[in-house]
Amino acid sequence: MKLLITRLVGIGFIFVFILIVNSCGPMIHITELKQDYNFACKQEIGVYIIPSERTDLNKIYSNVLQLDFISKGYSVKDINLLLSKYSDSIIVTNPKKIIDSLRQREYLKTNDVFIIAKLKWDSAFVATELEEGIDRIYYGYNVMELSTDLVMYDRLLKNPIFSFSAVDTAKLYASQTKNYYIIKDPNWIIAGRQLLNNLNQIPKCSYLQNSEAIKKIRVSFWADKSYRDTFSKEWKERLNRIVVLANDILRIQLGIELDIYTLNKWDSEFETSLNQTYQKLKQKPVSYTNVIRLGVTFDPNLANNVTDRSHLGLAEPLGIVAVMTGQPSFPGMRYWNPIEEAITLVHEIAHLFGGIHIPDETTIMYPESGSLSFRFDEANQRIVKAMCENFLEIDEKQRTQNYIHTLIDVNENHFENNLPILLNIAEQIFSRSNHKLNLLSNKEAFNKEIMDLVNDSVYALAVMGVTEYKLKHWEQSIELISDALKLKPNFAEAHWYLSLALEKIGDFKEADKQKKMAKPFRNTWILDEKKIF
Repeated sequence: MKLLITRLVGIGFIFVFILIVNSCGPMIHITELKQDYNFACKQEIGVYIIPSERTDLNKIYSNVLQLDFISKGYSVKDINLLLSKYSDSIIVTNPKKIIDSLRQREYLKTNDVFIIAKLKWDSAFVATELEEGIDRIYYGYNVMELSTDLVMYDRLLKNPIFSFSAVDTAKLYASQTKNYYIIKDPNWIIAGRQLLNNLNQIPKCSYLQNSEAIKKIRVSFWADKSYRDTFSKEWKERLNRIVVLANDILRIQLGIELDIYTLNKWDSEFETSLNQTYQKLKQKPVSYTNVIRLGVTFDPNLANNVTDRSHLGLAEPLGIVAVMTGQPSFPGMRYWNPIEEAITLVHEIAHLFGGIHIPDETTIMYPESGSLSFRFDEANQRIVKAMCENFLEIDEKQRTQNYIHTLIDVNENHFENNLPILLNIAEQIFSRSNHKLNLLSNKEAFNKEIMDLVNDSVYALAVMGVTEYKLKHWEQSIELISDALKLKPNFAEAHWYLSLALEKIGDFKEADKQKKMAKPFRNTWILDEKKIF
């Protein structure tokens, strides 16, 4: 990959070169960190982005900014998120008035430092080609431009302790192997590069967390040949950096850390899908136990399609094997370039401990990446924290029982009608090795196994009904789910599956009635109809 400057001639070369330098390089006004201010002794940082029309891009910037401070050991609060949680708002836009307002919030009383950023996302034209002639036509690309005014305040000081202003623009790259296929910096890289250039004065936090309170999870990395060849000089260093970043996310939210047990070379190259890669690693014999195996491979298509953020990782709930594909490097990003791999790693680790996908793209358990979301929603925090205790020391059946109990408890006591747990429970029970044979040959034995594992008659009946629905046994599904609803009439997810089964037999009037009763669930969750058996 190389910076794109093509067919520039004469004075046109000078003009376009200046244009590229000005648009791709930072225009910085920066102040030094306040003298004698001991930033390293601070613990909690609050980040507030002044709202604008580009809320999606502002969120990306906020994520990058928070990750920068988390990686330096600070505890970080997303103030915009907290304002929404408390149905609160800041109506002023002047930083001095904003800081006065934030200091009055009771839920921000532990903040040591407040960061306020005003962002302007715009487009800029980068010329890459000049057509000589009477009209002198320039060709090029419109790229994203980020203008930032950022200021930091201490809770107890009147004047700012630090500020900077900068303008940065996405860089263009061309692939020599793809007929100069043009690649633009993703938006998060523009923000990341800008922050790296301007926050280098901020030291690491000197506060030491109590390591005894952190649970260590042993992991064994298996680096595929495709990954090692792509990052031939740095693959070990890169994996170590990924784990450092992943631990920054895991430690502060879940109280766990990954402990690298081994770094192994693995010569099963990337196949046609991550699923094939996953199956190969799963079948690979190993001599040790109580260790999670993590396969890292590389999909060469991502090098030419860096905006594709799906199918980056794969893990089965309650398993001990996960795989992920590496991301292409971007010049000049230093330690930021493996950040997406770290987020993917955290996402897949959470799946092993039973974490479930949610349709909120501001969280790390959203099915697709792209906005650098690294925060866990509260439901997944509860699930993963509960499941990681003694996870590797207990057998498969006990894990399954613990998981089902955890899902039901979280749904009943904290998030009633807001979690898609029936499908997850059914899928987990069915995935156990001998269940498919039991289901096909002895339905009574299979249902008895469900009752034994679920240990709650309402949920057991509903899970049986979902299982029958997935097997296209519509009448049996309707009967079982209806029995569950007699015991728990407000079970919204059960109403949803009953409506689907009723549609299959043509009873659309009753199906519509059931869908209305499932509305609290449907407002929160988008259920996929993927085949799980």
